[in-house]
Amino acid sequence: MSRDDVRTMPVEKALDEAARLRASGAFARLTTRRFFECGFKNGEVETLQQSANVTLDVRLFVDGRFLEASTSDLAGVPHFVGRCIAAARLLDPDDARRLPDPEWTRVAGADLAAYDADGEAVGRDALMDLARRADAACRAASADVFHAESTLSRERFEVKAASTAGWSGSYRGTSSFLSARAYVRDGEHKKQVDGSVRSGRRLADASRPDEVGREAAERAIRARGAGPIPTGTCDLVVENRTAGWLIHQLSGPLSGRTLHRGQSFLAGRLGQPIAAPCLTITDDPLFRGGLASRPFDGEGLGCRTRPVVEKGVLRSFNLDTYYGRKLGMTPTTGGFSNVVVAPGTRPPAAMAGGIEKGLWVTRFLGGNSNSLTGDFSAGVAGFLIEKGKVGRPVAEVNVAGRLQDLLLAVAEVGDDPYPYSSIRMPSLLVRGIAVSGT
Repeated sequence: MSRDDVRTMPVEKALDEAARLRASGAFARLTTRRFFECGFKNGEVETLQQSANVTLDVRLFVDGRFLEASTSDLAGVPHFVGRCIAAARLLDPDDARRLPDPEWTRVAGADLAAYDADGEAVGRDALMDLARRADAACRAASADVFHAESTLSRERFEVKAASTAGWSGSYRGTSSFLSARAYVRDGEHKKQVDGSVRSGRRLADASRPDEVGREAAERAIRARGAGPIPTGTCDLVVENRTAGWLIHQLSGPLSGRTLHRGQSFLAGRLGQPIAAPCLTITDDPLFRGGLASRPFDGEGLGCRTRPVVEKGVLRSFNLDTYYGRKLGMTPTTGGFSNVVVAPGTRPPAAMAGGIEKGLWVTRFLGGNSNSLTGDFSAGVAGFLIEKGKVGRPVAEVNVAGRLQDLLLAVAEVGDDPYPYSSIRMPSLLVRGIAVSGT
């Protein structure tokens, strides 16, 4: 018996037991993870951990009823499935609860470049040295840094899944993450904190410790002396690593659950303009080397590249099988994978050059948004823009409005997609946003 057979066996046991107990259908997914993390604080080891776990997730369909559960007890899979099916029979039926239709589960054969064999061969001491160097570079960047932290994490995972409909699939991947945070004094009783990150599927994507540490320190130092600006309306240049905030706010209104409950301001807008023509947003689970690339999703839907917003026009929602059926629409997937925003042609500095008075936004701080009304508010930090020049640091400022208006107010997309996230968003130029300061 091969090692792969041993790993897949819990999936087969789960499906066999579901069939024996006359479940209408079942889907089982086995996920194996191995995780390493180390952290340094001011030159000393702060954290060092290594873990491995295996989880079996099952989705059971029993006479129109549905139950989803997970376990790490692989020795007791038949008993676990039996208890789940018994519990499912106590629930109310729902005709929309069925396995995905076969045409929705076809898996594309794209090479995702999700696994880093070279990085897997790197030992613990070398990984720790990356974090140590990032911490050291952060402290060495300036005597004004009084506290520094760094973290290096590395994960390997493998997914094997199958259903009683005869479908099966598997994939594996790795990810690496290196970060540093710098604390600098800002007057007698204040401090500024900022950081830097490098991440990707390959360890090489995170292997820039000197750059990461230095950038963290420089960002924190630049923010010293930050203060509010007068209340009013101004233009924003939203930095690429921060602009992904917009995608997070759209996740709710685009979800099938929100649509089905009548709580989305985007309901009924499919095929209509909802954003500025310069904005094209694609969900691309097949993006080569993407941090969220995958051939199928958590219920076995085959992944495809799809437009979400195309030149400002809404093209698709995030629909799992259940809400697709409820809404009478073809399922896409229940949530975003890699979000790719089509870049423009100018760097953010050039976009700022045409602003008489505005804000260069480097961070969103907290905030909230309403999926039904589109109303949002959030704190921001960054720098004042005056006559096209980036000036003094800004903090203690809030922006507010409606997401509907914000999407239409995007005047330009930068040429700098952020590469260290599953949201590959360039910087954005946004016109006429309400700002609350002094």
